[in-house]
Amino acid sequence: QELLAKVVVESQDPARLEAVAKLTDQAALAKVAVQAALAKMAVDAKYPQVRLDAVGKLTDQTALAKLALADGDGEVSVAALGKLTDQAALTEIAVESKSNGLRRFAVGKLTDQAALGRIAVDDKDWRVRSTAAVRLTNQPLLAKIAAEDKDAHVRIAAARNLTDQPLLAKIAETQVDRFVRATAVAAMDPSNPALRRQAGDRKGVISSDVVSSIARVKLSVQEPRIRSRFPRIAFQAAVSDVSRSYRVVALNASFSSCSGSA
Repeated sequence: QELLAKVVVESQDPARLEAVAKLTDQAALAKVAVQAALAKMAVDAKYPQVRLDAVGKLTDQTALAKLALADGDGEVSVAALGKLTDQAALTEIAVESKSNGLRRFAVGKLTDQAALGRIAVDDKDWRVRSTAAVRLTNQPLLAKIAAEDKDAHVRIAAARNLTDQPLLAKIAETQVDRFVRATAVAAMDPSNPALRRQAGDRKGVISSDVVSSIARVKLSVQEPRIRSRFPRIAFQAAVSDVSRSYRVVALNASFSSCSGSA
């Protein structure tokens, strides 16, 4: 009975009607009735605050999906979307909502890789595509986005999420955009042969190029003479279009720059 009530309240499957017919437990039936009343209130109430209060008590995924997609008040839509967990409903909102913000919010809750891939490629808003790229695990698709998306923010987000070492090497060595190349280098393992190629000649030659600077620091912190003196030294590169400096503090080193030197 408890499982049947859960199906009725939380599922969007047509089987919920059959589950209702099988319910006999009065407490479970009461729970279903309360959810139905809350759903009606959340949809029909004239005042947004009343609808918002109803949403706060709703667990019915079908009702929450409808409210997230169709309610005229942004606060109600966001509240409903915040309680939504059904992946099919989240996908529908991520694709169909006219609000860039709601689509992005829905994408941030998606785990469906096929849906995320479509959104990362097709959505009209770069912020939505970027959010989808951050959640993608499909390495060839991430590499394609990093190479081809029309917006630099999306290309950087995709490159940052890459872990495939040959694909990272290809991005670092073929992309024109230095921010994307720098992001790819920052994501490389120290063992990646492309890292040494990007570092160039490190013997007495100073570089002001961000890509080679990141590669040089990544390689330098792996050198035995550095590791023996600072065995816990760590390096993390964060690439953006905002110029910053790098610093070395005790046993931790961090670097973040778009135009600095190393």
